[in-house]
Amino acid sequence: MKYRVTEQIELAHGLEVDLKEGWKKITSRQFGGNPGRAASELLQNAIDSYAADVPINERRIDIKTTQQSLSVIDYGSGLDRKKLQLLVTLGGTDKDNNAATIGFFGVGFFSIFNPRLQTNRVRVITRCEGSIVELTFQVNHPEEPPTITVAVLDQTINFSTCVEVHFTTPSSVNLCLDAMENALRYYPCRFTINGLQHHSIWEHARREKAFMFDDGFCQGFIERGHYFESVTMLCKYERIMSLSMDALITGGHNMTNSLDDYYPGSMPCI
Repeated sequence: MKYRVTEQIELAHGLEVDLKEGWKKITSRQFGGNPGRAASELLQNAIDSYAADVPINERRIDIKTTQQSLSVIDYGSGLDRKKLQLLVTLGGTDKDNNAATIGFFGVGFFSIFNPRLQTNRVRVITRCEGSIVELTFQVNHPEEPPTITVAVLDQTINFSTCVEVHFTTPSSVNLCLDAMENALRYYPCRFTINGLQHHSIWEHARREKAFMFDDGFCQGFIERGHYFESVTMLCKYERIMSLSMDALITGGHNMTNSLDDYYPGSMPCI
């Protein structure tokens, strides 16, 4: 069993065919001016690792840092051989427009190799179909695909998947951690950062007795005393924009302060 797992994960020509042409573009240009946002992709993968029937507020993710490393640990379902293949093949994803998932597993993972982050090594340890599998991505040149090795470990783990990223400079850890903390405030999951619980805006809203609503895939809350001055829009718990209630109702157009503002042909649907 262990032999078959590693044989199916290792793609004889996967790196040579799939990565060389698009590596520099996809690792450098996904997030514009903030390469630290790549760490948010690791968060999304960790959240989505849980089975769909596990409520999002019961999903646990632990984040740990050292001076030059960042680890994201989840307790979900692990990675099967198909998902491990996506980690060694640029361009693959297993989340084609799935409303129950947050991110895209595969392509987003490679953004952590942005040359500006000075990533040195990425180590993935996961449960895979009865085995404990380790993938190591060793960066030899910042603008070239890493060398990948696959091994089956003879050990037990108390988590499902751990992604451990090593950088050559401490500033990259801070850059990623800042981006992660900005994203974390909107996710209603159970997060810890170096052992300390991280509280989301959802927990704060419940403590403050805000008006909560949940209509299928549309969830939110209205805080008391804010008079709709600011509306924050999220898509799958990721912040899209902040705007006024007037702008929300009119789709960003000017208000007429008459019933024309609510004309069905102009009223935006969200």
